[in-house]
Amino acid sequence: IAANIAKECLIQISYAIGKPEPLSLYVNTLNTSKLSISDEKLSKEIYKIFDLRPYFIIERLKLKQPMYTESSSYGHMGRDSEKVIKSMVFENNTKKKISVELFTWEKLDYVDLLSRKFKNYFKNEK
Repeated sequence: IAANIAKECLIQISYAIGKPEPLSLYVNTLNTSKLSISDEKLSKEIYKIFDLRPYFIIERLKLKQPMYTESSSYGHMGRDSEKVIKSMVFENNTKKKISVELFTWEKLDYVDLLSRKFKNYFKNEK
């Protein structure tokens, strides 16, 4: 949406236990696509751009950080990504301040890449 590819978009990803690669990636722009390619072709191109294996999703979104207290309050979608300093107490009673990025899934760091990738597919709007 932020890359202006469509006004609405439904994305479904399916996985099987023990298989790191998704079984399928389904994209439906709900007839709001601004591209001259099909949703199926869009899905294939998106699959090439994003590494959707669980390990890489965890790494890219920094899901092992202690960020879930904030995401459990007021919902986890539609929030601004931000960096905060947290005071942590570890198992051995060691205290440490760490920098944590919250709501990493809300970042728009792929907008430019997607815009460049699909720039030749935008429909001529009159």
